[in-house]
Amino acid sequence: MKRTVLLLFVSACLVWAALGCGGAGRTYVPDVTGGVGFTLAGGGTSTVAPGASATYTFTVALASSGGRTADSVAMAIAGLPAGATASFNPNPVPLRSSGHDTLLTVVTSAATPAGTYPLTVSATGGNVTRTRPATLVVSAVAPGFNLRGGGQAAVAPGGTAVFDIGVSRSNPQDVRSGDQVSLRVLSGAHPSMTTSFDTNPVTLGATEFVSHLTVVTGSTTPPGAYTLVIEGTNGTETKTTSVSLTVADPGAFELIVTPVDPFVADEDGVPFGADKEASYTVTMKTPTAFVGTVDLSWTLEAGKAPSGNGGVLFGVFQRGAETAVNPLTLTFPGGAPSQTVTLFVRRAGSLNFTGVRTFRVVATPSAGSAPLSTTDTVTIRDNTPGGG
Repeated sequence: MKRTVLLLFVSACLVWAALGCGGAGRTYVPDVTGGVGFTLAGGGTSTVAPGASATYTFTVALASSGGRTADSVAMAIAGLPAGATASFNPNPVPLRSSGHDTLLTVVTSAATPAGTYPLTVSATGGNVTRTRPATLVVSAVAPGFNLRGGGQAAVAPGGTAVFDIGVSRSNPQDVRSGDQVSLRVLSGAHPSMTTSFDTNPVTLGATEFVSHLTVVTGSTTPPGAYTLVIEGTNGTETKTTSVSLTVADPGAFELIVTPVDPFVADEDGVPFGADKEASYTVTMKTPTAFVGTVDLSWTLEAGKAPSGNGGVLFGVFQRGAETAVNPLTLTFPGGAPSQTVTLFVRRAGSLNFTGVRTFRVVATPSAGSAPLSTTDTVTIRDNTPGGG
C-alpha cells in the first residue's frame, strides 16, 4: 500500500512539472485566448467646417504581455455624423511597451449637418477592448478674419514688385479648422500689369499667414502712382486692403529690398540654434546724372514687435566689411546710379513672441525726389531653449 501511494505521488509531481506549474524555472504556456493587457489614451475635441477634416491622435501601449511578442490591436470608431468617413493610420496598431501612436482622420462632407458629435474610439486585441471618447464639432459659422496690406514699392516700366498680404483670424480663440480666404486684386492695376499670389486661397491658422502678391509691370506701363485694392473673402465676409505702386521713369529713383534669409529664432535653442539675424539686400537706384546722397533708414512697424525677456530686434546696414549706422548715407558722385548694401535684422537677448513682423526701409535722396519707402517682413521662429 505504501509503495502504491509513493508511485502515485511521484507521478503527480512529474505531471505538475510538465505542465509548468509551481516554482521558479517553470515553462510558460502563452494565453491563446488573446488576453493581452494594453492601454488606450488620446481623444479631445476638434471643430471643423462642413467639408473639412479633423485629426486626433491616440496612443496604444502594452501594459502586460505575459510573454507575447507579436500582438496588435484593431481600431474602430462609432458615432460619426452623416456624410463623414474615418480612417486610422496605422490600423492595426502594433503593441509596444513604449507606446505606439495612430492618427485618426475624420473627413466631413459639405452635407454633414452642423452639430456636436460624441465619438467612441475602440481598440481590440484578442478578447480585450479599450475605449476612449472624442468630440467632433461641425460648425457652419465661419470665423471673422483680418486682411493686412499697406506696402509700397517703386519700379521702372517692366519691373516687378512684391507685396506682403497678411491674413489672420479676427479672434485667435476661434478653433474651427478648414477655413480659407480667397484673394484677388479688385482694382487699381493697369491692363499692362499682371498680378498673382503665391498662396491662394489662404488657410486660416493660429497665427497670421503672409501671401506674397507679385505685380509685374509691362514695358508700356505708364509712369505714375497706382493704388491696388486687394479683396479677401471667406464666402460670408469680404474685406479689402491696398498697396501702393509707383512706376517711375527709367531714370528715376528706385528702392528695392530682396530677402536673402528672412528668418531669426526667438532665442538660442533647438531646432534653429543660435540664429540671431535675418538678412536682405537693399539696392538704391538713381538717375544716371544724379549727384548727391541718399540716406537709408530702417524701422519696425509700430506696435508689431514688443520686446520681451530683455530681447529686442534691430536693423543694421553693412557695406562690404563696414558695418554702418542707421541711417546709412550713400554717396552718388554721378555716373554710378546704383548701389547695393546688406541689411541685417538682428536679435539681442530672448524674445517673448514669434511670427511675422513687418519693417520699413526708407530712402531719402538729398535732391530730385521725395523719400521712397518699401516694406518687407522678418519671421521669428520658435526655439526650445537649452539646445543652442
